[in-house]
Amino acid sequence: MTIKQFMGGQKPSQGNAALIKYENRGRENMAANRKKYMVIAGLVVLLVLTGYLNYRLNLTDAEGEEPVEEVMAPMGEPLPAPPENEAPADAQPAMQIEVGVEPGQEVTAMTSAGFFATFRTDRDRTRTKEIEVLDSIIASANTSGEQISDAQAQKLSIVDSMEKEMTVENMIKAKGFSDAAVTIHKGSVNAVIDKPALSEAEVAQVLDICVRETGESVENIKIMPRE
Repeated sequence: MTIKQFMGGQKPSQGNAALIKYENRGRENMAANRKKYMVIAGLVVLLVLTGYLNYRLNLTDAEGEEPVEEVMAPMGEPLPAPPENEAPADAQPAMQIEVGVEPGQEVTAMTSAGFFATFRTDRDRTRTKEIEVLDSIIASANTSGEQISDAQAQKLSIVDSMEKEMTVENMIKAKGFSDAAVTIHKGSVNAVIDKPALSEAEVAQVLDICVRETGESVENIKIMPRE
């Protein structure tokens, strides 16, 4: 019998109203407790699932195996993962091109360059000292007028020789020779060519340049290969 039946359809009194209110509150508490139990159950399931996953991961790390994603075949069987860094069977090796240098070629080139560089350095140093001596003679108060004129002429001759040496060397290289070292003095021209041997045609080329640029006669010109 419900409260309404007990009251016979009559309007509930104040005491009955309190009883109804108490009954409604009980229903609300039961619903709230049921919802709380469901939330707690869900958390428990989530904790259990998390613990299981951690256990599987730790077990895999302990065995030294990396997790590999499985690809399912049409029939439901997992396909093996492809090996890493493995080239296809029909792959061709990459072509490697090596530029080689013949034995002794690099050393010879360096030796030739060093020889001609040293030759020019020594030649220029000697010329510089000669000019310094001549300048000191010209500037000295004890030098006579004739000595000053002679020193000035020698200085001009040295400067002229230096210019001609540079010109002759550049023209020889313009003919296709690797390098050349030339010294010019009055009545003497020496030319060293960067080749182990010279043909008659090559000697004639160098000789023509030396005669034309220095004005010296053929018998005063000496041409030598650098062996």
